[in-house]
Amino acid sequence: MKPMIPSQDVVPLSELRANLADLLKQTQQTGRPIVITQHGRGAAVMLSAEAYEELLERVELMRAVVQGQASIAAGKGIPHKQAVAMFKATLEGSKGKPAAGKRKPKVPA
Repeated sequence: MKPMIPSQDVVPLSELRANLADLLKQTQQTGRPIVITQHGRGAAVMLSAEAYEELLERVELMRAVVQGQASIAAGKGIPHKQAVAMFKATLEGSKGKPAAGKRKPKVPA
């Protein structure tokens, strides 16, 4: 998500009501959020769907990192060499196999 520009991306609720379509288009085109104010204070933020999805992905990644750190702190981690070996074995085991639920295409004889 791109950083906001206060002179362009902070709008009062009354302006949002009057120019919703234009402001929606602005956030979709620029990728920047729009801060909506009410009575001079920040009340909400409008994001494009793409920026919102990116934000959710980042949150999930950070949760996974925190969970991994907690597992390591609890002594539940495995050595790096072992993890790499397991990863390689998984990759090698899946080579040539169709993805789950999919079949290899038939080759005409």
